[in-house]
Amino acid sequence: MITNASDWITRNVSRLRPGPGAEGKKAAGAKAPKSDGAAGPRPLAERLEATLRRPGEGLAPRALRRALGELQAVIDPRISEVEAGRRAHAVVQWYAGRELDERRDVWLLMSECFAPDLSKVSTARDRHQAAMGTAEEPQAQVHLRRALVSPRLRLLQRFAIEPEGMRFLVDLRAQLLPHLKGDRRLLPLDAELEHLFSTWFDVAFLDLRRISWDSPASLIEKLIQYEAVHDIKSWADVKNRLDSDRRCYG
Repeated sequence: MITNASDWITRNVSRLRPGPGAEGKKAAGAKAPKSDGAAGPRPLAERLEATLRRPGEGLAPRALRRALGELQAVIDPRISEVEAGRRAHAVVQWYAGRELDERRDVWLLMSECFAPDLSKVSTARDRHQAAMGTAEEPQAQVHLRRALVSPRLRLLQRFAIEPEGMRFLVDLRAQLLPHLKGDRRLLPLDAELEHLFSTWFDVAFLDLRRISWDSPASLIEKLIQYEAVHDIKSWADVKNRLDSDRRCYG
């Protein structure tokens, strides 16, 4: 009986094990996981033409197209600077409520959809090369320079019109910088911002003034807030630093 019981257990356990070649048959019959055909993020142009958003993407295609339309409306040549500032303000307000991945989509729109017209650049470059060494060279150089100016530059300048625009641009670049190494598509936008800031904040435009206890309270509050060397602990402390025998400039 023991032998029969042992044979019975062995026989039934063997049924639970895959037979010879079973793993190979299973592998041969298994279907490979479906691939969406994208090894990395979809190009922005493809997303603008799409219907559905894929996992990991920020704005849905419809929202992406709407955002592009709002940005293009800011640089509409038919509107006044006042209206451009109003439209830029609306974009700033909308942008403030976006998550980081949605903001990255806005950066991509600015970087890729507002580049110089390549056909105009090519034509101007050929004209400049043909005119080199002739009397037409200066005029050809002007045309080439104008062709290289991107609509992106105009877009960023119009953001600076509205009251919160400069803060918007400064904060945008601060948030943009850590992402440049991971996404080189953003480099044109960063280069444009860097160029504008170097122009707007040039040392020649700074006005050096003495700060005293009689200066506006709002200015003294900023001095307290942004002092980076020796913390200012109280109003008595700042009054002592601005006393008649001290000198503070900003």
